[in-house]
Amino acid sequence: MMNIGLLEFSDFYNKCFLEAGGQNIGSCDANDSKVMLEKFLETVARRREEICAKGLLHSWPHRLDKWLWTDAKEHIDCEDFPPEDKQAIVNGLHLKNRIFGTYQKVFLLLKPIITSVNNEEKRPCRILELASGSGELALQIERYAARYGMDVEITGSDLFPEHVERGRRLAPAQGSRIRFVQLDALQLASSVDKTYDVAVILHGLHHFTPAEIVGLIKGALQVTTRGFLGVDGRRGILNMVFMAGTALFPSLFRAKSMYLHDALISAGKMYPTGLLDVFARVASSQAKVTANVFSLGLAQLRVCQSKENR
Repeated sequence: MMNIGLLEFSDFYNKCFLEAGGQNIGSCDANDSKVMLEKFLETVARRREEICAKGLLHSWPHRLDKWLWTDAKEHIDCEDFPPEDKQAIVNGLHLKNRIFGTYQKVFLLLKPIITSVNNEEKRPCRILELASGSGELALQIERYAARYGMDVEITGSDLFPEHVERGRRLAPAQGSRIRFVQLDALQLASSVDKTYDVAVILHGLHHFTPAEIVGLIKGALQVTTRGFLGVDGRRGILNMVFMAGTALFPSLFRAKSMYLHDALISAGKMYPTGLLDVFARVASSQAKVTANVFSLGLAQLRVCQSKENR
């Protein structure tokens, strides 16, 4: 079903996946997944060209989606962008997440896993946050877990050392036990022991290419016992308006233009849930995949390990 405001195209992407041979994904090895992804993306491009050839009446949603899409870089992803300005943008994201209850929503998605590990294995649930920035989500998850009497051990990780160092300063100042490490989310299998129950990433999936997302999920499943959770913005024009509107918060005045720049680019890069679903199915044919819109402005990609793989 395609929602005009969200531009999800779930049925379209699923049909393209099956046409590309997705029904045979169970027989593919790790190397074949790259070929499968390429065939799928080629099928999507070809089918969209065919739709657009039918005229504006039939193709305008796809044309609108193509117009919204961008491959421009956000300030926060540029290595030469001043660290203090990056932090100002991160602070803006943190403010938005607090105002709209995003941290609590992510915790509630993790809550069943935490409960299961605590009750079944009688130990803390080990959580690895990817692209954690300065650790705002990790800190909030720890607080919510304590409020519910749950036991967690959280590791925050980020590629940029300035974020890791800030997290290491914030954690002890707030009485937190969270550990922060510098880690490339695309090199998990070779950098992390299999010591975590779940890996989580918030507002980070749109920073990666399709092939990188497949690799990230593969790596996450190799270093976790329960699986992977990704939460990002919803694809579509309504979310673009919403993201731009958050730049009007008075406390963002200093970072207003930088935040607005990144907010608009983020909204243009966010993946439809139909695409995220296919990426996860390419990454693992054995895991249970859930990709859907679950809240205002938010979508989730949940990839659960089968019990046999734990």
